[in-house]
Amino acid sequence: ILGAKDGIVTDYFADKGLPDKTGYGTYAPNTTLLNEIIGNWAKDDIDFCGLYHTHLPGGISLSDADKEYIREILIAAKKDKLFFPILLDNQMIVYCAYWIKNRLCTEHVDAELI
Repeated sequence: ILGAKDGIVTDYFADKGLPDKTGYGTYAPNTTLLNEIIGNWAKDDIDFCGLYHTHLPGGISLSDADKEYIREILIAAKKDKLFFPILLDNQMIVYCAYWIKNRLCTEHVDAELI
């Protein structure tokens, strides 16, 4: 997950997820822990602003599954806009997700690393 102050990502937390019960290396987020981290950040005026994830090489676009997950996160977090960077070996592709008339929109945005 990503946390920001004044529009700048200042914090992140890497979730190890719940134990894989499928045997296929499936990731299941530890939402209890993530919500606890987000709550602690809020006490320090750090805003939850999105989450990053990885893709296999060449996977530079959000998948349909990514978009459905993003939709669920925006609804649960009661946010109008969140960021969803994809991390590849040596590249970060940042997507912004937001609502227009109750329709999920995603777009690639430029991000500056500082």
